[in-house]
Amino acid sequence: MEDYIAWTIQHLCDQAKGRKLADCSEMSASCELLAWGLLHRCTAKKVSLPTAEEARVRFSRLLEMVRGVGPVRAKRLRESEIETLEQLESHPYLAVAAKEAQAMLRGGPTQALLRHLGRKLGGQGRFASLLALGLTSPDEVAWLDLETLGLFNSVIFMAGVGHLEKGKLFVEQYLAKAPEEEPLLLERLTERLAAFQVVVTYNGTAADLPWLRQRLYYHGLADFEPRCHLDLFPLLRWRYVRQEPRLTSASLARVRRELLGWPEPVCEVPGWAVPHLYHAWMEKSSEGLLALIADHNRDDVCATATASQLLAEEALKAWT
Repeated sequence: MEDYIAWTIQHLCDQAKGRKLADCSEMSASCELLAWGLLHRCTAKKVSLPTAEEARVRFSRLLEMVRGVGPVRAKRLRESEIETLEQLESHPYLAVAAKEAQAMLRGGPTQALLRHLGRKLGGQGRFASLLALGLTSPDEVAWLDLETLGLFNSVIFMAGVGHLEKGKLFVEQYLAKAPEEEPLLLERLTERLAAFQVVVTYNGTAADLPWLRQRLYYHGLADFEPRCHLDLFPLLRWRYVRQEPRLTSASLARVRRELLGWPEPVCEVPGWAVPHLYHAWMEKSSEGLLALIADHNRDDVCATATASQLLAEEALKAWT
């Protein structure tokens, strides 16, 4: 195993020779190095999310989200031609609960709404939470991925933030070229994330957000909590590993290859190799090593955003 790790790292170091951080790669239409610690990438990816009308219509038919309405009662209500939340507002016993659900939806995508859907409907509710992305403007949604030195509460040295501009995905990458620059990265990152209504991650509930909070606490910086956080990992695992088995595991690398159908990158960097490459960068100061990490980070952000679109499209079909 040690020989394999050493060979892989050496192979990646060879691939990194001559590369620059601002170089374009196969998934970047352009890449601008705005400052040493910030990369701005216009990717070749277009991502679409549910529209406000699509989300409103689907949620209006989701009677099961109303307090006091389960699958059996929802079926009976539909048989009696009560098919929307608006119609349910005139029900003699469920009117108050229906109005509560409507008020929750009018508040847009909030953590309270996502928790309610998950608790009320289980896996189906978490799946329906993808529709909540349509309750806000597309430019109010961000996709986050962090690169760290491996062990929990170790340094965050790169963060990728994806966002949409006219349907095209841009990725901003914040870089600490040395561990002592981490506080500046964290300040810039949290300031940027605070501008978004929804932050989407892949396994961010267990990894990215707790890690970010721990590093902020370590440096004595203000805590950060997104206004609304949507973690795709449990949604995608529930949908494509358990309910409709199309994947044997829900790792992001497997999602890219088997679910999204992306080709293998010219130089694939496995997640476990990222800390090794950063240590190699600190020893050799080869910018190409950072370029490989930046490509890996960008690909993860792009995959998370593309998976959001796929899951949202499936949710729209499920409640037509």
